[in-house]
Amino acid sequence: MAVARWYQTRGELCFLALERTAQNLALAEKFTLPAGCLQSPGRIMALLYVWPTRPITVHLVNVSLKSAFLAAMTAIVRGRVVADWDEWATRIPAPAARKLMWHAVEAMMFFVASTFLVASKFLQVEIRQKLERNRDVVYIPYGFDLPEDAASVAPGALPTGRRYLAYVGSFAANYAADIDELFRAAEAAAAERIDLLVIGDGELLPRLREGLDHRLGQIHFLGRMTPAGVDSWLRHPQVIAGFLPLQDTRQNLARCPNKLFHYIRASLPVVTSPIGEAFEALGGRGVYYDFGDPTGLRRAIGEAARLKPAYELSRYSWAVRLDGLGLISNAADPLRATI
Repeated sequence: MAVARWYQTRGELCFLALERTAQNLALAEKFTLPAGCLQSPGRIMALLYVWPTRPITVHLVNVSLKSAFLAAMTAIVRGRVVADWDEWATRIPAPAARKLMWHAVEAMMFFVASTFLVASKFLQVEIRQKLERNRDVVYIPYGFDLPEDAASVAPGALPTGRRYLAYVGSFAANYAADIDELFRAAEAAAAERIDLLVIGDGELLPRLREGLDHRLGQIHFLGRMTPAGVDSWLRHPQVIAGFLPLQDTRQNLARCPNKLFHYIRASLPVVTSPIGEAFEALGGRGVYYDFGDPTGLRRAIGEAARLKPAYELSRYSWAVRLDGLGLISNAADPLRATI
């Protein structure tokens, strides 16, 4: 939505290939986009969307079979394809059949895309090395909107007299090693008399509950919620820090963790590893430890509990982040952009 708004403010006619659901319409309103920008007639018909409209630019914000078809049809009508990658799908552990599909999609994107947008510097270097001809690979990390809107969702109550280390995550199987670090975090936090606040849901959450059965009285599970709800809970006065477990893997180096910017927006100190986009975003304001080191983790949690980081929030705003899109567009010639 932030990218779509950027196209609109540059005088470019932009259509979002998204269903006209209540959630998408609300997002469009939040980003001051006209409801008419949602143009997709459905998931199947979206594959044929490019042929009749013949947009000049198709900006694909995810990597999938659907986006590969859209990219191929855009190339046929001589449009420009912008491939927007927030991670490298072929580097994510997956069954062989799915891996084969991702490799086919990746090959199509490398063949037809004129520009790549990536959310990590590591991925920028990797894709530049992969490309056989000179094309733009633009680095635009995640961000958030200002002014803040978290006050619209009031957090619930937490047991009085307790402090909380917050973890926000999706509990997906491909991040199992990172999620396993929560076991160590729960023990380290308990040693500092700090409880764990867990926001999110997914297939690995039952394993976490079972593994921490002896500490369930010190863990508060909130489940999945809206971004505004997450921001509101992270501002709870008893939440003292955010936890972002990151093992030093190619998968983690290639991605830009969205939860990191929830923590920053809430002005929380972040306990994490000094790698990838976490280090790029936090710099000297991060509270770092070596992944898998329980002693270092306890020290970092104790240190974070005493900190009040002064983030320069404006540098993380979408208005600043999306300046890099100027490399792929010309404001003097309004374009039809499909995202």
